[in-house]
Parts: sequence; C-alpha cells; structure tokens
Amino acid sequence: MKRVLPPIAADWALALRDRVGKAPLEYLPSWPNYTRGWNIESIAAMHERNWPGYLAALRDIVPLGIWHALPAGRHIGQWDVINHNNIVSFAAVLGLAAQGQRKLSFLDWGGGVGNYGALTQALMPDLQLDYHCQDMPVFCEVGRRNLPHAHFWSEPDACFHRCYDLVFAGSSLWAVRDWRGALKKLSLATERFCFVNRMIFIESTPSFVSIQRPASAHGYATEYPLWILNRGEFLSAARDVGLEPVREFLVGHGPRIHRAPEEGTFRSFLFRPANSR
Repeated sequence: MKRVLPPIAADWALALRDRVGKAPLEYLPSWPNYTRGWNIESIAAMHERNWPGYLAALRDIVPLGIWHALPAGRHIGQWDVINHNNIVSFAAVLGLAAQGQRKLSFLDWGGGVGNYGALTQALMPDLQLDYHCQDMPVFCEVGRRNLPHAHFWSEPDACFHRCYDLVFAGSSLWAVRDWRGALKKLSLATERFCFVNRMIFIESTPSFVSIQRPASAHGYATEYPLWILNRGEFLSAARDVGLEPVREFLVGHGPRIHRAPEEGTFRSFLFRPANSR
C-alpha cells in the first residue's frame, strides 16, 4: 500500500487491515507452489481499457507521475512521486542508450501490453525504435492491437534469439522464482545496457519472498509472489553473469511488508556488459 495518509495514520491503517484481512504485502517463508499470478484476462482487459487514458497522459504537460493502471484524469496524486522518479530514471537511461544512435533496439522483458514502448515514443519521438516486448499471451494480444509495429513475444525465451541495445526488466525480475537464471539470460541478450527497474531492495537481511495482493479496485484480482532482494546479493549475482554496474537510482520508500524482517526501498540499477570496456 502506498502511503497516501500521514505516516502515523498510514501505519495505523495498515495494521488495522492486517488484523481484519489479508495484508497487501506479506512475508513468506519460501516461494509458494501456487498463486493466481499474472496470466489473467481481466487484468489484460483493464490495461486495454486504460490505454487511451495512458496515451493522453503521455501527451499532456503534467508531471510524469503516470501509472498505467489508472484511467485518464487520475494519474497525478501525492504519492505518484514514486512513479515520477521511476519514469524520469527510465528517461535518463533511455537518453544514454540512444546517445549518438538513430535507431535503438529495445527489449522490454515482462513488459505487459507495451506501456514502455509508448512511453519511449513519447519521450523520443524522432528515435527509430525497434521495440520488443515479452510477456504472457493475454498481454501480448492486447499489445499487438495497441502497438501494431512492435514485436510481442509470448513464449518465455523467444525474445532471446538476438541481442538488444537496451534490455529492460521493469518490475519483472523479482516475480521469477529463478531470478538468477533470468538475470543471466538478460545479460546474454544485452548489447549495450541492461536496466533492472523498480524493485524493492533491502540492505541488512538476506533476500526473502513476499506475496503481493494488489488492490482489486484497480482491476488486479490476483496475488503473486515477489523476491525482496538483498542489494549486495543482487549486485554480486549481476557481476557473476557479466554485468557491470553503471548507475543506481533511488525511486522511493518501499511499502510496509507484513511480518518482514526489514523494510526496503524501491531502487533501479543500470548495467553494461563487463566485456564492453
């Protein structure tokens, strides 16, 4: 839950919700064998309904605190500063990746219906974008209708048939049980830059698993496990698969995770292949 109340009131509200129902984020002792996950048609349909509002927000002069799960006119709010930081960080990475380039190949791994493809076009309309998005079939079907010139891959490894200038994992790597194996695949597909974006990281305790139950009012009638990764462990794993850190981005304070041993922060990390030097 994002804090839209003063901190004390928000903590009280979360504690009350924990007592009377399931917490929106909760610590788990291990990766669960079954959750509903993301492959749900109603979630893809919600993104398609909100697509016109998302495009309208990208065309507007409002701050970039845009969240694609909200319809038009509801993108800016007190705590959309996290989304703003997230998008501005992405824009900085995009500018670096596109520097001196007329054309950019871009893999959006776990990219849903292609929101970052539309965002890239809005941020850099003169860039010739070769956009590839990998996700589940229900999202790819929507994406192909909304971005007909993009490439959508619904098979898990189909996108790894080639390398890309920019490989982007936006809030997706932490949803994979074998995150180390997935990180290696992302590394092997990286020609110039790899950006692991907007995940909760902790500093002092070992990595652990959380289950997230997003707000059904926004169309997310599901729950799914997530890794809350130790920052040092993650950076060590990245070096092990051949990624060299370039820049760390602080996105914002993480939400409270019920029964978790440590509270984390939303961070993003930009890497380049270690052999690129």
